[in-house]
Amino acid sequence: MLYLGTFADIVLVDHNGLGVEGFSDDCRATLQNKSMARKFNLQEARKKIKRVFKYLGELNRIKTPPDIEISQYKWLFWLDRLPRFSTIVRGQDFGNLHLLSQAEGSLGEPAPEVTSGNYIFKVGRPKESECPEPSIVLKNWMRPGYTDVGADPEEFLKESIKTKTGKAEEFDHVPSRVEAFEDWLSTKRQWEIREKKTLEAMA
Repeated sequence: MLYLGTFADIVLVDHNGLGVEGFSDDCRATLQNKSMARKFNLQEARKKIKRVFKYLGELNRIKTPPDIEISQYKWLFWLDRLPRFSTIVRGQDFGNLHLLSQAEGSLGEPAPEVTSGNYIFKVGRPKESECPEPSIVLKNWMRPGYTDVGADPEEFLKESIKTKTGKAEEFDHVPSRVEAFEDWLSTKRQWEIREKKTLEAMA
């Protein structure tokens, strides 16, 4: 005998102790599959989940509305003020920067070069370089910090040191030593000019 009721009815019958053994395997499988389809519909579940997330997004937007005025932001950085450095490349999508390509930049400098890439800008980490090392003889006359950018020679250069005999020796008593220091300092100043640009790009 074929039972034409719902699967819930079969469960009810089973609860009454009658069981579902009276049905064929195909019939039982068909009834169970239909019940599972009614219990869990993947597409319907996805729609409900989507509605939940949409609701949460709208609720968050209402509670924390986004700032739509630039003046409302605590920090901002104008893109046309990006440092001029080899590791900072501006693309064609750099806002309206193409309007500046035939004029001067906002800081009175020549307008930055704009590439044809389909991006706003790309940034790479600049490589720092080491301070030129003085000779060993000069190192003995220098205090720590002489490799810093912008270091004042009056602060790191010793005016005199004690020799092995215990006598004080003045730095400028040896003209060749003074000349060697001035040559090294000139090389260091040239390095500082390049290194300052690197540090500004990293700031």
